[in-house]
Order: sequence, then structure tokens, then C-alpha cells
Amino acid sequence: MVSKKIENISEDVPLNQLLFHSRRDPLVSSKEKENIVNESTETLKRESNGETKKASRKRADKREEKSFVSESNLEGTSKGAKKIKRAKKEPKKEEGFVNLETENASDSRVSRNIASATTAADDVKKEGVIVERVQGKKASSQQGKYVGKEESLKDGGTSEDEGEDEEDYRWWERDSREDEGDSIKWTTLSHNGVLFPPEYVPHHKPILYKGQEVYLSPKAEEVATFFAQKLATEYVKKPQFRKNFWEDFQQHMTSEEKKKLKNLDDIDFTPIYEHLEAQKNAKKALTAAERKAIREAEQEKVKKYTVAIVDGKEEKVGNFRVEPPGLFLGRGEHPLMGKVKKRIMPEDITINIGEDAPVPESPIPGHHWGQVVHNNKVTWLAGWKDSITGGYKYVWLSAGSRFKGQSDQQKYEKARKLKNFIDEIRSDYTKGLKSDSVEERQRSTALYFIDRLALRVGNEKDEDEADTVGCCSLRVEHITLKNPNIVEFDFLGKDSIRYVNTVTVDAAVFRNLKEFVRDKKPEDEIFDKLTVQGLNDHLKTLMPGLSAKVFRTYNASITLDRLLNERKLDSEDLNGKLSFYNQANKEVAILCNHQRSLPVSHEQQMQRLQTKLDDALEWLHELEKALKKAKHDKKDSVEVVQYVRPKPNFRSDMTQLEREAERKRVADLPRERKVRQMKTANLSNQIEKAEQRVEKIRLDMSMKEDLKNVALGTSKINYLDPRITVAWCKRYQVPIEKIFSKTLLTKFVWSMESSEDFNF
Repeated sequence: MVSKKIENISEDVPLNQLLFHSRRDPLVSSKEKENIVNESTETLKRESNGETKKASRKRADKREEKSFVSESNLEGTSKGAKKIKRAKKEPKKEEGFVNLETENASDSRVSRNIASATTAADDVKKEGVIVERVQGKKASSQQGKYVGKEESLKDGGTSEDEGEDEEDYRWWERDSREDEGDSIKWTTLSHNGVLFPPEYVPHHKPILYKGQEVYLSPKAEEVATFFAQKLATEYVKKPQFRKNFWEDFQQHMTSEEKKKLKNLDDIDFTPIYEHLEAQKNAKKALTAAERKAIREAEQEKVKKYTVAIVDGKEEKVGNFRVEPPGLFLGRGEHPLMGKVKKRIMPEDITINIGEDAPVPESPIPGHHWGQVVHNNKVTWLAGWKDSITGGYKYVWLSAGSRFKGQSDQQKYEKARKLKNFIDEIRSDYTKGLKSDSVEERQRSTALYFIDRLALRVGNEKDEDEADTVGCCSLRVEHITLKNPNIVEFDFLGKDSIRYVNTVTVDAAVFRNLKEFVRDKKPEDEIFDKLTVQGLNDHLKTLMPGLSAKVFRTYNASITLDRLLNERKLDSEDLNGKLSFYNQANKEVAILCNHQRSLPVSHEQQMQRLQTKLDDALEWLHELEKALKKAKHDKKDSVEVVQYVRPKPNFRSDMTQLEREAERKRVADLPRERKVRQMKTANLSNQIEKAEQRVEKIRLDMSMKEDLKNVALGTSKINYLDPRITVAWCKRYQVPIEKIFSKTLLTKFVWSMESSEDFNF
């Protein structure tokens, strides 16, 4: 049985258990029309406001009527849920807390939980504010009440609560016992569905086939445009990408086009690429005021999709936008790269909503939702089947929501609980390494690697998925054994990230591996007697609720906690403390194999830093020379020469293109020589500041170079208990926003009250 991987929904029932079906031909285009750049902003605003007000009045009239729902007999459906008492009360706005009042959810990749969590805090406190001030003594919940709530839903939902004080919604102060997977997650749920991408508008630009212009049909032109968008990338040079694209491109051609276009290598997409570049430049030619007006109109248009009402509380929605069609890229050398992602239609989508809530209207006239369910044992709002991978994608609440916060808190508490069992578990698998049972020896050996090397468990995959493996699915070809007890690993892990590591293992582990690979072919599995389910079933006998994936969170968090406590930093300045934290974070990222490709802008960033360093060193030299001269001449003041780089002269009415031109003009200008009269008594202080600046720039360069291939963010988001970082920041007066982005401040609001004495 081949298992489908579904991301981050361990607590939820997946759509494939709800008899989800694909509904329609993938090539049907949307009827929705949106061209925000070419239409007048005023019209957009007027239409958007008019629609939402009309919808609000219409749905208010129908609020008491029974909503249409599909007849699905799902277990866990909440029948006849009581309506929540509505009490109009203006929420208080606590001082010193991260403000979510005006931030809108941004466009994100719908397949990823944290990528969807872009509704970050609007105004994180400025530099120098430590955790206590960001959090505040009686901080209101970011998931609860917001100013301007009456404008949140234009859809018949309600934003009123039961009149609780803000502190009453601080869910993390309540009983946070671990949720059972099939427990009821909500009583009432209301939302406005999802936002579809705009309909494709043909641009009527040709391709060149063997030098001759060829004008394509709308379907083929759209797919050709997808390819043209990637012309400046390395993807178009990859054989697998080109092969998959060509196969799908032909399926979108008319019969006449298929006869005419025989080979992808003979097609030149430059005319379409030039058209796309012209569109980019047209947007850059807009003034700041015009861009702002367009942005505000777009925010007004999407406002109703950005919030949901859960049990009477307003929650921000994370990824409310349906993924647009395009070319699938994947990670690494994915075998499906270059395939065409179909346009998702309402018929492809399942809506999950409260039984008494009004079902959101399909935003595309003439189309209807594929299915409407009322499953209060799951926390997704909508979902659909991915046309490329076959997996399911979901619309979730934002990372700052109660559901996400509780899930994170429970995950880290379970990992923290593991430390009370880890000695017993290690004793168990160490004993099992010498068992007479081959299955037990394989299980113990695999668990040894999962624990000691933080390897992912690994699951079965379809044949057309990337050849990625985890511990339990390692093959003989993935390891090399060298006496006396050295193991070399080389395989593709999750997201096609290559894992290469050489480790010295226990003698019993080495003996077992030699036995497991004996007389096997390179493509045979090492742990052929072991299943992930069997491994997890065994772990549950050692600790309630334990699964193999908990070890990765435990080892990452315990490692950070240990590293941060290895050194006292009271005498370090802020830059030194941040450097120390980043080094500890790097060790965890290496442990978890969190790599990234070299950023495209890395060399440019290093060059800019080198220029800053050269200027800083020159200024320091001039100051030292001036001090020496002043002491020699015994003068109260002295002239100091400083070479200043001219700054761009930006005007408020400048377009982006004009700003870029101004930056380029200034960059080519020579530095200006300025003579400053400085008091001799102040020179020592100025020299000290200059030395600190030089040291900071050198530290920045060193960190950037050292971390260029390491992804620090992944472990922060998924594996490091945020309370460790919060406690460390409090101990050493480090502003939390120096380490956590706005999104993470929102995601981990529940951790902000952690004591500085917290230990994982």
C-alpha cells in the first residue's frame, strides 16, 4: 500500500477520508476578471466596497435561514450547534503588545503551514525593546479581538464575542492538556471561502518557431507564458524540466498547433518574455502614490477573506488565496519539475464550515463548491487535491491562531516530556542492538540513527515522486561501511536536500549494518523487516503518544538549550550576543541538515559590506592620524578629512524606475572630500565608536559567509522550542525582534511570558 504524505495535519482528518473527489476538467478558465494595474484604482475601490456592502445586507437578511450544505454523513459533524450569544463590546487595546490590527494576510504558498502564516504583527516594537515589552503584562491575545472588528466579515458572520475581557482569551494560560486527534476543535465556524486568481487574459504575443512568428490559441499561449516567465532561471536548461513541460504543452495545443510545433528546442519564447518584462517596467513606472492606491484597493478587495469567526472569536486566515496555475518546480531535482499545474476551480474545492453558518458564495459566477462539510474535528477551512503531486492542500488559520498555537505548544511539550524517558528509551534500543530477533535489531539500529543523528523517519512514496528517503527507507547504496566502525551516508532527504555525513558508530550498530546489507543489491532496503508504523507502535509502549518524529524536535531543542547555556554573555555587547545565538542556531541547522543553495545576491551583499568596511577603516585611520597630530601640536581642535559617498536624492513623486536610475547614478559618482573640525577631547570617543563599527561590519561579514549555505529559519519555525529563545533573550536583554521575525512573534505569542529561568 502506497501512503500519501500530507503535511502538518497530524491532528486533522485529511480530505481523502472525507470522500473528496476531483470534479472537473483541469483546463476550464475562471470567469473572474481582475487587472488591477490597468484598471483605475478608484473604480476598483468603488466596486469592492459596493459588493461587500450589498453582500452584507443580503446575507444579514438570510442569517436565520438554513444554509445549503451537501449531505455528508461525517463522523464528528456537530449537528444543531447552538448560536453564540452576540454582545457588542469594543475591545481594549493593550499597550506594549504586538499589534495585529491592520495587517492583512499575504499571498503565500498554500502547501506550507508556516508559509501561509504571513499575517504577522503590524507594528513590532522598535529596536531595544526586550521580550517583556513586546509581550506586555496583560497582553491581549493576537488570536482574539482586533480593533475595527465590525468591518471584518461582510458575509453574515459575526465578530461579536460573549463580552469576555481580553485576558480571558489568553488560551495558553488555560488547561493545555494534549488534544486527542479526534476531539472536537470548534463549536461554531464562519468564514468567506477562498480567493481565486484572476482569469488569464491573452496578450496575443507570438512565439518564434524556427524564426517564424506563431500566434497561439489562448490555452497554449497561457502555458507558453508560464515557460517564458522562467527564461531567466536555470530551470529552462534542465532536461527533466524541458521534457515534462513539452509533454504538457502539447496537451494544451490545438491540432493545428501540434502539427506545426514539433520540437521545443526550435521554439523561441523571447517575444513573450519581452512582453512580461515590459509589464514589469510598467509597474515600476508607477509613482509611490499610485502603487499605494493600488495596494489599498487590493487590500479592500481581499479583506473579507482574511478573517474567520471561530467560537465567536475573530481569527486571521493564513493562506486564503488559491494557488494560481503555473509550472511545478519542486525542490532539488524533482522528477515532476516543469509540469503544468492546472487552474483550480470551485468544483475542485471542499469547504469546511459551521452547520449554522452561511455557506460562502462561489466568487466565480456559474460555478459551485465541490463539497461542503461541517467537520468540527478538523481545523482547515477549505481544501483541494493537488493536480501534480496528488496530495491535498488546505486553507488554515494563520500561525497566530489559537489552533496553531495550541498545536505548537503541545508539540514542544511532548518533546520536552521525552527528556524524562530518553534514558530508558536509549537503554531499550541499546539492549535491542544485540537481540536475537533481526526485526528488533533493525528497529533498534534505526532508532539509534533517528535519535543520535536526528534523521527523519522516512515514508513510502509514489514512483513519480522525488527519490527522497528517510532512516527507515535507506537503501544499501546510501551507506558505505569502513572499518573499524565508520559509516558514510549519502542520500536525498526531504525536499531533495542531499544528506552527506560521516560518523563513527557503536560497534554493535556497525556489526548490524554489515549484516543487514550482506548479499543485498544496492537498490535493496537496509531495514527490510521494519515499518514506520511498527517503530511508532513500539515507541508508544515506552512513552504515551511518542512517535519517531518527536526525536527530531527533542534533539534540536535540547541542543540549542545546551549550547545557549554553555557560556555567560553578560560582558558581551548586542552584536556579540547575536553572533553567539546564530552560531548555536547553526549547530542545530547542521544537525537537522537544514541547507539552502547559495543566495543569488550573496556576492553583491558581500561586496557592499566590503565597501562599508573599507570606508570604516579609512575613517578610523583618519581619526587616529588626527589625534596623533593634535597631541603633537598640542591643539584643542584639529581638522579631520572624511570621504563621503553621495546619497541618492529621492523625491516622493519618483517611480521605481526613476529611483533605480538615481541609485545607479549616485553609485558611479566619486566620493566627496569633507574637512571636519573636531575637538581633541572628543577624538578618543570617536575612535572608539569607529572601532566598534569596524568590528560590527567584520562580524556581519563573517556571519554572512559562515551561514551562506545554512537555513537558520527552518529550525526556528519547526524544531526549536521558542521558550528557550525567549528565556535567553530575557536573561541577556536581547530584543526578541532581533531573533524572531514579525511572523514568528505572532506564531509564538504563547511563549512570550516564559521565565528567564526556563530550561527545556
